[in-house]
Amino acid sequence: MLHGGLAGKLILFALPLAFSSILQQLFNSADVAVVGRFAGDTALAAVGSCVALVGIFVNLIVGLSVGPNAVLALLIGQNNREEINRTLHTVITFGAALGVGLMIVGWLTAKPILVLSGTPESVLDQALLYIFIYSRSCWCTTSARPFCAATATAAAPCTTCLSPAR
Repeated sequence: MLHGGLAGKLILFALPLAFSSILQQLFNSADVAVVGRFAGDTALAAVGSCVALVGIFVNLIVGLSVGPNAVLALLIGQNNREEINRTLHTVITFGAALGVGLMIVGWLTAKPILVLSGTPESVLDQALLYIFIYSRSCWCTTSARPFCAATATAAAPCTTCLSPAR
């Protein structure tokens, strides 16, 4: 990133983020297709009513991973293996704890948020079930995020981190 034209490097730098968004949208489309095909109209409405809440979970996790990814990228550039190892273990431990915290927050706030967002009473129970299942994956997703910085390149992004674990 230090030599040559800036525009091409910025585009190359942005590709993993764009790819992540595309995969998230495809995963949401697959959710809707599978639920609509096998679970019926009420379940489809429940999944649809959770889109904003799921987006909050995903964007929060992605946003919180930026700092550790920057630190790990710096350490990788310095080829400081000992510090990379220590930092990676710290980030994974913090990520798992944060994920458990997000899971609990998701469980406690899902119903009020869904009610405030106008989720129909007829689909509220199924929407809550979907959010409970989804939020159970937060600890895994936040723990896996640091591996993007440790193992990914712009040409081969880490697909473990690109969409929420299910």
